[in-house]
Amino acid sequence: MVNNPNNPTTADGLSDQQRAVLQHIRLFRITTQDLARRGCFARDATPSGVDSFFVRLRKRGLVRAAQLMGTEKYYYLTQGTYQSAFGEAAAEERVGSFAVVEWYGRLLFCMRRPDVRKKLHWSEFDRLFPQLHDDRQPRRHVFYIDKESGQSRLGLIYVDPGNRFDRVANRLRNQLIGKLLAQAAWREHVIDGDRLTIAIVCTSAMRAAQLQQELDPASQWPRIRFCFESFQELLPLVHRRHAESNRNRNRKPESM
Repeated sequence: MVNNPNNPTTADGLSDQQRAVLQHIRLFRITTQDLARRGCFARDATPSGVDSFFVRLRKRGLVRAAQLMGTEKYYYLTQGTYQSAFGEAAAEERVGSFAVVEWYGRLLFCMRRPDVRKKLHWSEFDRLFPQLHDDRQPRRHVFYIDKESGQSRLGLIYVDPGNRFDRVANRLRNQLIGKLLAQAAWREHVIDGDRLTIAIVCTSAMRAAQLQQELDPASQWPRIRFCFESFQELLPLVHRRHAESNRNRNRKPESM
């Protein structure tokens, strides 16, 4: 649904339930009806009731929907909602096909065990870890609070994009883990105190096991906790992403 320019989006008069769902989407950038039902609704909420709820949000211009896979949709906030509900400017509304793999993977990971995996908004990260804030560094990483081992740790979520296995392993080893270890603030305040978890989200258990064997984190980085998990729901999205990439690569420029 396209917003009527003469009727701009407004978050006035939101119910607590509506505000909770919008906050959930703001945190994860996207959601699905099933995952929102698990995280934001009472246990007796029905799929049809949740569907009607999202229809009302769309009619108010608060969210939009896009195809995830098959008939399933994902939902994202409009720019008007970022502004009216949260006082924020959104750099972009819709999550592109390349980014949706990462955002959906992070959503699946946190919502599998929401009691011990609390995703952090950047404002929460800055408040809880001010010593790690650096305006010079782009905010590429996504963090959460990991309580699975009984001790609170700062968790970082990496979603395997499904590229060549050696490239993914090298990226994790050199560009992610290596760069964190090279920063004194991260070593002093997080890593040296055994307070860091790196969660690696893959499309299959086999892929996760291969990456774990290749990285050998227990012997290479004993002070960092690693968590390898797989979600088959990501596989068709990765395939679609690679198909789009190949089409773009093979597309010939038009003649002048």
